[in-house]
Amino acid sequence: MQAEGGTPLVISMHGPPGVGKTFTHTLLARALYNKDPAAAAQCPGEDCTGAKVVYGLDFIQKDRAEQLDAVRDAILEHVRAILLLESNLGFSQIEEVLSQAGDRGNVSPEHVDRVLRDLVFGALQASGCESYEDSLRFTSLVDFFLPYLPLQRPQVLTLMERAMQNWAASLWHDKFTVLEWEPEIIAFLVDKADFDGT
Repeated sequence: MQAEGGTPLVISMHGPPGVGKTFTHTLLARALYNKDPAAAAQCPGEDCTGAKVVYGLDFIQKDRAEQLDAVRDAILEHVRAILLLESNLGFSQIEEVLSQAGDRGNVSPEHVDRVLRDLVFGALQASGCESYEDSLRFTSLVDFFLPYLPLQRPQVLTLMERAMQNWAASLWHDKFTVLEWEPEIIAFLVDKADFDGT
């Protein structure tokens, strides 16, 4: 898979903690790079048998320049790759876009892409470790800035139901133990979770 011009497909994922950015990254890496399900447990990571997966760079103030260089090098060197960049940067801007739209269905992907692209460009400029041209070049290498919207009750209900089903399957597989629950249990557990609330 490649973006135009022989460069990797670069997607920058933004949103609050806990909405599935890292989980998406992990699942995609496993699906794309591993034929053996047993080997998938090590991916992404250094022991991944499928492919080099660049992920998990947490920006540390003193190492920002080196980390930006590492991301830029990964983008330029891995032309047959998908690079997913993850960030919590921009979740308040995503909330603002949602608030202005009034409904998730009214949110334009292009508008959110522009908001996040401008935000990242501004953050690079504010950090002082990038020239204007380098910041512009870096943000132009990203094909799409993908917002991860805050979870709402229906999504959390679905996730909780699936988690319980997975736990029940695991108990059956490991201990031949049957786990059953009433539907109210899922609602009770979801009431304890932190999400957008609507």
